[in-house]
Amino acid sequence: MKKRLIISLIFVLALGANLFAQGDDLNTERNQGWKEFSRKNFDKIDFTKKKITKAQLGNSPYADD
Repeated sequence: MKKRLIISLIFVLALGANLFAQGDDLNTERNQGWKEFSRKNFDKIDFTKKKITKAQLGNSPYADD
């Protein structure tokens, strides 16, 4: 009985570690895509102007009309 409990505990821990590693990989890919997207949009904004238009920020409440 004790041996079966130890084996099942090891199996559950290995399965949990595998799922955690897969989730971490997905999160890294998502963050990388967001960084590239923000870098492209950041280059388009002209900071010499005082007002940032809605076309530059999308539909943000912080944009001036």
